Amino acid sequence: SRSYLENVVVGIYRFEAKKLLPPKLTELSMKHGFQFSRITIRNNKRNWGSCSSRNNISLNLQMMKLPDELIEYILLHELVHTKIKNHGPGFWQRLDELTDFKVRGLSKQVRKYSTYTL
Repeated sequence: SRSYLENVVVGIYRFEAKKLLPPKLTELSMKHGFQFSRITIRNNKRNWGSCSSRNNISLNLQMMKLPDELIEYILLHELVHTKIKNHGPGFWQRLDELTDFKVRGLSKQVRKYSTYTL
């Protein structure tokens, strides 16, 4: 049935996300001088990721259906939040400095994949 298949796919995404995302987040944080506390991987219904006031980063296992460059963009987005806790101009400027992409175009690409927000 459909729900069985959905559970199988979610299980595969969860396995892949746990294997791939923590080392990639650590690599990017070291490369760009960010520090985060903990990482959790969830099957979020409304966002790709979040960063708490204590710099705990939560990531959506559904990211595994995205191309690598969009995954990296989301990881960098959350890492910038470890220093800038809002989406003001300074946040977007810092994120833009870290990426080779134009933020607006990339955000639109991410939205093509689902209804999750950044």
